[in-house]
Amino acid sequence: MFSSCVIAAVAALSAVVGASEMRPAKPEGQDLGDGVQLFAEGKLGDPGQFGLRELDTALRQKGIATERVSAPSAADDARIMAGIAESAPQIRHLIERAGASVPAEPESYVIRKTVQDGYPALLVAGSDKRGLMYGLLEVERQVNRPGAPSTLAGILSHVTEDIATPTVSVRGMIQFLHNADLERSWYYDPDYWKSYLGMLARCRFNSFNLVFAHQTHYLAPPYPFLFEVEKYPQVRVPGLRDADRRRNLETLRMISSTARQHGIDFIMGIWQQRAWKDRQPGMVEGLTDDILADYARLAMEKLLRLCPDITGIQLRVNDESGIEASRQTVFYRGGVLAGMKAAGRPVLLDLRGWGALPETIEAAAGSGLPMRLSVKYWAEFMGMPYQAAKMLPSYSYVDFLRYPRRFPVLYQVWSLGSHRLLPWGSVDWVKRFAPTTKLGGGIGFETCAPLSQKGFGNAPGDWRILIPPEREYYRWEFERYWLYYLLYGRLTYDPGTPSDVWMDEFRRRFGDRGAAAVFDAFQRASDIIPFLVSYRLSNPNMYIWPEKQMGGLLDFYIEVKPADPARFADFQEYVARRLRGAVSAKMIPEEASERLRRMAEETERAVARADALIDASGNKEYRANRVDLLVLSLLARYHSRKILAGAALALFYSSGDAAVLRSAQSHAAAALGTWERLARLTEGIYHPRMVFGPQDTGHWKDNLVFVRHDVDRLKEVEELFERYGLFDVGLDFGPKITMRRHPYEPPYATSYSVERRFHPLDPETVYSRMRGYGWREANGIEAPAPMRIPYASLEGDNLEGLALPRGVLQRDYLKGTGASTLLVDLPDGEYRVVCLVGNIPEVASGPFEVRARAAADTRSVRFEPDETGDKWLDVSVTGGQMAIDLLPGQGSEWLVSGLTITRREPHIGHVPMRAVSPGVRTGISATILAPDGVDAAWLHMVSGGRETAVIPLSQDAAEFGASVRWPASADNAGYFITARDKRGCVARAPASGWFNVVVGEDLEPPRVRHNPPPACRPGTDLSLEFEIGDDSAIGGARLFYRHLNQTENYRETALTQVSGKYRALIPGRFITADHDLMYYVEAVDRFGNGSFYPDPDRAAPYVVAKSIH
Repeated sequence: MFSSCVIAAVAALSAVVGASEMRPAKPEGQDLGDGVQLFAEGKLGDPGQFGLRELDTALRQKGIATERVSAPSAADDARIMAGIAESAPQIRHLIERAGASVPAEPESYVIRKTVQDGYPALLVAGSDKRGLMYGLLEVERQVNRPGAPSTLAGILSHVTEDIATPTVSVRGMIQFLHNADLERSWYYDPDYWKSYLGMLARCRFNSFNLVFAHQTHYLAPPYPFLFEVEKYPQVRVPGLRDADRRRNLETLRMISSTARQHGIDFIMGIWQQRAWKDRQPGMVEGLTDDILADYARLAMEKLLRLCPDITGIQLRVNDESGIEASRQTVFYRGGVLAGMKAAGRPVLLDLRGWGALPETIEAAAGSGLPMRLSVKYWAEFMGMPYQAAKMLPSYSYVDFLRYPRRFPVLYQVWSLGSHRLLPWGSVDWVKRFAPTTKLGGGIGFETCAPLSQKGFGNAPGDWRILIPPEREYYRWEFERYWLYYLLYGRLTYDPGTPSDVWMDEFRRRFGDRGAAAVFDAFQRASDIIPFLVSYRLSNPNMYIWPEKQMGGLLDFYIEVKPADPARFADFQEYVARRLRGAVSAKMIPEEASERLRRMAEETERAVARADALIDASGNKEYRANRVDLLVLSLLARYHSRKILAGAALALFYSSGDAAVLRSAQSHAAAALGTWERLARLTEGIYHPRMVFGPQDTGHWKDNLVFVRHDVDRLKEVEELFERYGLFDVGLDFGPKITMRRHPYEPPYATSYSVERRFHPLDPETVYSRMRGYGWREANGIEAPAPMRIPYASLEGDNLEGLALPRGVLQRDYLKGTGASTLLVDLPDGEYRVVCLVGNIPEVASGPFEVRARAAADTRSVRFEPDETGDKWLDVSVTGGQMAIDLLPGQGSEWLVSGLTITRREPHIGHVPMRAVSPGVRTGISATILAPDGVDAAWLHMVSGGRETAVIPLSQDAAEFGASVRWPASADNAGYFITARDKRGCVARAPASGWFNVVVGEDLEPPRVRHNPPPACRPGTDLSLEFEIGDDSAIGGARLFYRHLNQTENYRETALTQVSGKYRALIPGRFITADHDLMYYVEAVDRFGNGSFYPDPDRAAPYVVAKSIH
């Protein structure tokens, strides 16, 4: 682990070694001779040589003469002595005499200062060649620090002693090949790879994965782009010349060799063994099913023999690899794995777990190859800095953490879904992330390089991110993302890395005055995208682009689920709890909105501070980053408003309270204004036709059509509400829709042709008691062709095939040539039926009659030819059912778009309050409508369980309200609302009891303290104890627990209070040897404030107790 100290003066080092071994040390600042000797003891390996060269260059750039020596000489020079501890006995001895030792762990190093022969000596020793390289590069970094001394004595005096050992064993970076035109400018260039891999080495990444053929026909499979397999000369790439193929192979050899020279394992990701049969145009010909496995075997063997610096192969093996599940195990065992074995050297097999069959995993584990299994960390995005407490299993660790396990697990952070374009770098995020890579015995991680999806699909044309060339401040675009690489690498090597490592870079780029402000802006802005993809995730696959996407159409958006449903409430859950007065610690929309608003505000404040300290016209990097940061800020502000608009709309659909509909309109209008600012900010800065994924193209301005649709849609909802009000049953007549039971797609993805608050009625909707409505007789009923809205339009992704759902209630219909009868189950009473008719002459011609019947009452209305509009009729229901007959005239047809059925009494739409402040006037409002008009309404206040006051509600159209005070002494308080229509019918909300209200003030959640057990024993009960405190009173506390297995649901139990402590027991029969145990606690107070233990904002939101096995 990390420790360091600064030695103030070189002269003070003379006490470190015995006087018999040295001359008197020269004081600091005195000439130490002509320069410094660089002594390499033993073989340093290519990485060590790289580190020493970089240090040598840094010293020379300071004007210090350096000399490589085979042994320290007696010249009046300082010495820098470097070696690998095992093969450098002299250095090891000096380090031990200096009171230190080189850790045995791989990739460790020691930096120590001493005196040899009377002259200062800097010792750098590694436990291996990587560790030595890291130590030398650390010295080089300190030599190059802004403001570092320029004299040799000053440099040696101010180098910090250090002992370092990696926290995370595997620290990997993934880069994807997607586009020939874009890659032409860098892929074949050795300078690019020296620069890129050198940066990875400095950031202490030790693994680089270059992925070929990721869900695209491009380079699928890569082998024929590199060489010919002699047995199968017919497998070739049309148009690819032999010289091009040789160049491709030599480039791959160059890249893998350069990685080795920089101490980096080169992993070649081969994610497709061929193009997808029916969905991708193949670039390779002659690769038929009958030869596929044998070709893959021979090609893999040849690849590994021709490229000896490939240290590992990563395989995707599910259907997306081009291999059907039915032949997966046979193909990979007899093909690719056999080829890897035949190469005759221990090549790492990195098997991606997603979609891998148990038999395939077993074949890999038993292949004799060194093997690891890669699993997704947070779906295909970079969300929170922990594995979600609950997530769709395939997008997490599934059940791969079960014991016994014959292979280690590596976590893949698929940041390619979320972090594609905008720079990112959060110190806190990476520090929290590092220890989570060890969950379940994990060995580390891979994360995706920024720009990973650029040019996806091999679309022709070259383009740069920033379109004004003068805005570029780099040669290679990857340099724009230096902070991402630096923090991910250094802070996973050692979460205790001192802040100077990144702050020096900020000072170098933005000056001493502006560095802190820009750093703060990055810290705040870097929280935004991870939060967005955690709070709502419409697709766990990388088919959305959160940096540009507007979240989806509002009706779609309110059905999107959170990535981690254990922490975040979805809109439906929020509405259900809000309307019934239930509480939870899960984050609700108001909290999420406020969090995003604060992120935006803090980002903008930091940018404003930086603006005052940096001349953007003279600092191209700040000029570009300023726009990046403000883009993120505006995204946060937009989603802050969109969340509130969505929550209010969802509340309106369930409650009928027009006040929340107006709130939704206000927030949607504000969100539109924010997106318009975003479009203006980015216009002319970023390329207008960016391509960053399978369906993620374009520019922020393209999304305006979707954001404007949200505003238009809410206007439409308002118009429908004004027209049809509150009703008991609404039926939308139209074509059949087939609802898909999809693990993550919102139902709206298939039900968009049905108006919200209405039920679908199609020609095949046969009456059933369970449904409560449907056709008893259906004669000659037809529907128009179904509406087709691309999923990309619903998600608000891009303009391809743009179509939007507008006017869906009148847009479709049912028509019939024969008499048909619809049955609707209803409680007995008086009802008004409204028929919605959009009679289209070219589709159907009247006349027809609509007749409503109950046991003792029949009423009807008639529509003349080509007549359109709404007509209503009143009918009395007895016997619990209404029949509606649709009767065409002789030789004509009926055509109906929908109908509503409304009980003839007041209907009260109201969203209840939860808590009020004592003595403060609080407004209470409700929407009250009745078919025959509302006469009056009243608010009934309750205290102590009894009615204490009745207050008339004032009326403004359909809105009724009053302003009231609750006394501080109110206990068991609440209220209910009554209304009377002009016929004298009275209705009540709620139907019985009252809406409970907590009187008082408490904004703080419960505080939970707990000492987690280090382990649990199979078969033995695990007793847990918690201290839970609150400023008011605890309303409830529950324990959630399960095995470390994402395919399981949590079990839950209430905590019981005993002697002031809260306790729970996990039964021993649940604790097994094949899984570790995980649990968390949710506590809420009586005001509805909630908290989780552990706190998700500070730690992984669960405790893991290791199973003793």
